[in-house]
Amino acid sequence: MEYLPMVAAAVVALSFFAAEGKAKKEALLFRVLFSCLFVLLPVVFLIAKGRIAAPLTFALPAFLAGKKLFLVYLGVLNALTFAVFGFDKLAAVRQRKRIRIGTLLGLSFLGGSLGGLLAMYVFRHKTQKSYFTVGIPAIIITQALVVFFWMNAR
Repeated sequence: MEYLPMVAAAVVALSFFAAEGKAKKEALLFRVLFSCLFVLLPVVFLIAKGRIAAPLTFALPAFLAGKKLFLVYLGVLNALTFAVFGFDKLAAVRQRKRIRIGTLLGLSFLGGSLGGLLAMYVFRHKTQKSYFTVGIPAIIITQALVVFFWMNAR
């Protein structure tokens, strides 16, 4: 129940991508950065409420040792995101129907950002688009901050 604000923020942020339709590509970077900021708002709220442990800990391996299901989720989602980026690259080369940008960014936002970043450079796909070259690292930083404060929450 204490992580309900973070879950709600993630759902709202993902709705920006799910309701995309025909998104204006100029606004996509703004949408990605705005969504990252929106997800970080509950973290700021928890800090303001004093829900963060006084001496901050950086013991990530110890924290993740008790979160096996979370690690499986991240592993599967990163592999899926990597595969979807690869499939989109293959579709682009063959001039077939493409994967929506919102789907690619949404998968990254759900936790597959490392798989998306790796796929961008392995497949040389979406490396010229600022909403990916700036957006995916921004998503990774946001996710790292959320995990860090989750690790230090009381």
